[in-house]
Amino acid sequence: MPVSYEYYSPQRFGDPTTLLTTPVNIYTFDEKSIMKQLLVTNIFNGLLTFSMYLVPSGQVLKEEYKLFGDVQVDANTVLTIDLNQVVYPGESIYAHANVANGVNFVLSGVEIVNPAVTD
Repeated sequence: MPVSYEYYSPQRFGDPTTLLTTPVNIYTFDEKSIMKQLLVTNIFNGLLTFSMYLVPSGQVLKEEYKLFGDVQVDANTVLTIDLNQVVYPGESIYAHANVANGVNFVLSGVEIVNPAVTD
């Protein structure tokens, strides 16, 4: 009976991105993946907020796809959010902040490599 295995490849999903006040496409997934950690850095001298969306394949950004809404990040700090969110090919992550160029955004996790089948 064949046995299949899934392999996990650590990934940073997209480049570190400075958010704008309009939603920015952070990453569109090519493979089934798991988002594991989000680092949000406030490089501004005041409290800022950010929002993040998970948009299904073939859809446009809507409020109903919001994963995090108006999360506060204190001045000159880094907020670490641990996740365990499965995402599928074609889904996209978008994010924005309440002030342009004040929040940096880095998303990482694992990509699920196509399973190998052995005899």
